[in-house]
Amino acid sequence: MRRLFTLCIFSMALLLGTSNSFSQDKRTNAAADAELANLVKEAKTMAAEIGLNEDQLNAFTRAYVAREQSIKTQQNSSLPQTEKRNMSDKKFIAQMRETLSGEQLEKFKAIYKKKMQRHKS
Repeated sequence: MRRLFTLCIFSMALLLGTSNSFSQDKRTNAAADAELANLVKEAKTMAAEIGLNEDQLNAFTRAYVAREQSIKTQQNSSLPQTEKRNMSDKKFIAQMRETLSGEQLEKFKAIYKKKMQRHKS
């Protein structure tokens, strides 16, 4: 009887511990999902101002999200902050040159410059 009771207690403890670890994973993923959703929303807002078609919108959104996440992951590296941002910006601008037409690229640069000025202040 004592062994059965011990087995039940052990099983309950194991079950509760496992459910706690799964719920912590879900909270972390929810925060990452919310951040990703904000980046996508921001990219779509910029894309609407530029006037992109569906293919350009998809390419722009992927490049924008990749750039923002790359800046975030580079924060722990030993490079100076301005150098990290410049590396990400150069790659992002090169992708935009491939994706956007001349007029769209000029609109993008103007919007992007305003956005960068807001982040600095």
